Amino acid sequence: MDETYRSVLGALKKQLEVNHPDTLAVDQLVTQLHKNFAAVPDFIPDMLGLLSDKDERDEASFLILKAAEDQDNHVYINKLLEFFPELIKISPEWSVLLLIRLINNQKCKSLNQKAV
Repeated sequence: MDETYRSVLGALKKQLEVNHPDTLAVDQLVTQLHKNFAAVPDFIPDMLGLLSDKDERDEASFLILKAAEDQDNHVYINKLLEFFPELIKISPEWSVLLLIRLINNQKCKSLNQKAV
């Protein structure tokens, strides 16, 4: 499974290397990763690590973001916070957006209130 995961992730990275990624191809690869490998421990950091502040990739980046956010809230929040220092270096604009989305998410708000 690890080899297949890395292969599909590599194919997704390759799609994202071009200035205007094929959104359909990105969607298919993200869907395949999400459907088959969401339980892989590095899934969320791997997805978030693909985010880019390049304007040409907004649609692809939202597909990637949605796959990461679709995980269990506890897992997503923990993985996001663990990966956040690296994410700021990779994609500062998306980092801010992720925090705003996390703060405004009703399920996450309730989790945060329970933790306090």
